[in-house]
Amino acid sequence: MAEKIKCKTPSTGRVKNYTYTNIPVKNWITIAEAPYFSVPDARRVYADRDPEDITRGLRSGEIFFMTPVFIRNTTFSNLPPGVTGNTTVETTLVEIRLVTESGTTIACPGIMTIPPGDTAMVPVQGRSLVKRNFNYSDGDKLQIYVYSAAGTGSIAPIQIWASAEEKPSSEHTGVE
Repeated sequence: MAEKIKCKTPSTGRVKNYTYTNIPVKNWITIAEAPYFSVPDARRVYADRDPEDITRGLRSGEIFFMTPVFIRNTTFSNLPPGVTGNTTVETTLVEIRLVTESGTTIACPGIMTIPPGDTAMVPVQGRSLVKRNFNYSDGDKLQIYVYSAAGTGSIAPIQIWASAEEKPSSEHTGVE
């Protein structure tokens, strides 16, 4: 479900880092989902109203990715002397997809093989996830599915990192 961000003044946005470890396997996990904003709107510029406070308008939200999504397989075949860690070695298979707020699924870029100790980059920089339709409970989402994981059974030995800007969507307001 899309997060509603309640602002005292219309926000210009903020940088947000997405970092994950201990990803469950064989389950779609949402990495990022577009929010929407509840903003003061005494002049009633915005047609959509916040049902919890009709003096506030609802604005579309956006997550704009500034970096690729980095996915690192943390298994290693030869750790340096004196370094401890996950020494089980296995290639990990992951799939990334975009799911629009209306439910359309887009493979991005499909199933990827990540060798032990390696990092894959999913080229989403410059891509936006948006929340425009307030009739849908969800906003656009970026999700990951891990097909295999080394030695831990239900938890994948991967790390995920991305950086994005979370902000109100740039929309035409009051245009006829």
